[in-house]
Amino acid sequence: MVKKDFNYNKICKLEEKILTKRWEIIRKSINHSGEKGFAAEKEIHDILRSILPNEYGITTGFIAYKDNKEDPPKISKQLDLIIYDALKCSPLIRLGTCDVVPIEGVYAYVEIKGCLYNNEIKGILEETNRLRSITHRYYYEIDGPTTSKLREYGNKNETAFPIRAYIICLTAESTLNYEKIKENLENYSSKIKGNVFISGMLVGNCGYFYSYSVDTNKQNDISNQYKIYAIKDNGFLQFKNRILVDLSRFFRIPQNLTIALDLYANKQGPDNTNCASAPTIITGK
Repeated sequence: MVKKDFNYNKICKLEEKILTKRWEIIRKSINHSGEKGFAAEKEIHDILRSILPNEYGITTGFIAYKDNKEDPPKISKQLDLIIYDALKCSPLIRLGTCDVVPIEGVYAYVEIKGCLYNNEIKGILEETNRLRSITHRYYYEIDGPTTSKLREYGNKNETAFPIRAYIICLTAESTLNYEKIKENLENYSSKIKGNVFISGMLVGNCGYFYSYSVDTNKQNDISNQYKIYAIKDNGFLQFKNRILVDLSRFFRIPQNLTIALDLYANKQGPDNTNCASAPTIITGK
């Protein structure tokens, strides 16, 4: 038997080439821009589903959130893909073609572009700033056998968990290359500031780009707050690795917490909310 080496690096390079070719097929087969977008989303959805364990739900639609518990709920603009906790969260509404998912269960969103154009880079970063600024999350904590307490996360920096932001561009316009994309991402990030952050950006045939978390209490870190790191070789491998690591490190809903869904109906119980009663224990005579 001839021994063959398993080269995962080469396999990932082939996968990236296949993805690029799939986009070429879509582009040459369909004239309708909306249908092109749906086809591209389907390709990325299937790839993510093959990468991520089933604890992660993947859907398209909107994120529901509240700026504070007294305000009415809001929803984000429509997002290409949303990655959420499929074990402790389900969409508020399932509409077949899209879902509405509460921010309390959301890990990340994915923006998908068939072709990245230079004039879109600023808008991509502005969107990361908007969505990552949604940090208020509300849960009920079990407090005894028959009551639960409302818990708010995100009102302080130490309990704020901005969602991950991923961008996948199947190709880029001819004026953009590895160096130009990195330069533009850094320039716009430093101007927009705020919660601008690229968890991962894969651009077909150009590379992989990402931000790096910093400690704002350290002066050396602050200077790198809007720096963009880039890897030119085998961006698809970097994307697969990074998204698995990032999501595994994201805040998990503890066992004693459940999402406060009633807040989305503009209703809230008292601080000690009645919940299911404790099981009755029948003792023998």
